[in-house]
Parts: sequence; C-alpha cells; structure tokens
Amino acid sequence: MDYRRVREFVARRKGSDPAALAEWRGPELASLGWLLSLRVLRGSFLRLRLGHAAGLVFCERHVRVLHAHHVRAGRDLNLEEGCQIMGLSKRGIVFGDRCAVGRYAHIAPTGILGGIPGEGLRLGDNANIGPYSFIGYSGYIEIGARVLMGPRVNLLAENHNIDVAAGAVVTRDVPPYSVVGGVPARVLRTRDPGEAVPSASGGEAAASAPLS
Repeated sequence: MDYRRVREFVARRKGSDPAALAEWRGPELASLGWLLSLRVLRGSFLRLRLGHAAGLVFCERHVRVLHAHHVRAGRDLNLEEGCQIMGLSKRGIVFGDRCAVGRYAHIAPTGILGGIPGEGLRLGDNANIGPYSFIGYSGYIEIGARVLMGPRVNLLAENHNIDVAAGAVVTRDVPPYSVVGGVPARVLRTRDPGEAVPSASGGEAAASAPLS
C-alpha cells in the first residue's frame, strides 16, 4: 500500500500538513481509514436529505438532523457523535467548507416549542462548534471563518425587544446588571434600581453604576 497517498488524503480532509502524519504506519492508517469510511457511509445517507452539500459529509453515530432540507453545507462537513441540528429556520443553516459540529452539541432556535422558527445560522470556512455547546438561533447568528470554539460554549440570539447594544464591543469589566452599548462599549443603564449610571460628562446619574 502507498502510505504516502493515504497520508496525503487524510491530511487534506483534516486540513493539516501530511508531514504531521509521518509517524503513522499501517495499523494506524488502516484503523483511521475504517473509521473515515463509516463516517462517509453514514454521511452519504444524510447528504441526500440536505438542501445542498458541495462535498463529503462525515457523520458519526447518533447524529440527528431535523428539517435537513433547510441545511446547506460546503465541502467536508464533519458531524461528531450525538450532535443535534434543528434546521427549521427562516434563513436556514449554512456551513462553509470544512466545518465541524462537536460531540453532543445542540443547534436549534430556542423558541421552537412556541411554534416560531428561528432566523438562522451561518458558519464561515474552517469554523467549528465545540463539544456540548448550545447554539440558540431564535435571532440570526453568523460565525466567521476559522473560529474554533471550546467545549460547552453557549450562543443565544433571543428575540427580545431591545433598543441598545447591537454590535457592542466590550473591552473591560463592567458592573453587574449593566446594559452597555457602543464601540468601545460604555455603560448606558443598569437593571439594578439601587445603583447609579455614569453620565456623558463623567459624573453619575440615577439608575446605574459607574465603571470600576
């Protein structure tokens, strides 16, 4: 067997350097090849249900994708064991090339039991959702390219009525119960009626806490 070609194939699928697999020999490569084959086989059945898939789908055991026709994927989508995806949404779920959803991660609009479909979710190329994470896309969520999440990350885009803070960039600590907005973010008000908020002139006004 030409192990060099096998290493190159695996490296392409993993987006890594073939040299990183230089120490892998026959037994390791054979085992990995068997696992990849099973994932491709499972993924081939799921791929038929997706709205679109530009390349292979790698699917581990116990993966659930509901309303799969709302899900679109680029090349080499990797769905790890036990993850669940609810595709029903206004804009759909769009995965870029070589995206991954970690083990037992859950992607769904948080208000789905109320009968309201979520807005949708988009991941850029080479982005991944970490194991045991929850992505609640009642509002629209867009994750950029090459974003690598750790385990148990929660992103919740709720559908509450709000009039501040969209796109805020928080660069330092803020007091508890604060509502912040702007770039860089500043305290606008507080949800604690016993505190005071800093005014635009640097003093304090009623109903919020000053920055520390």
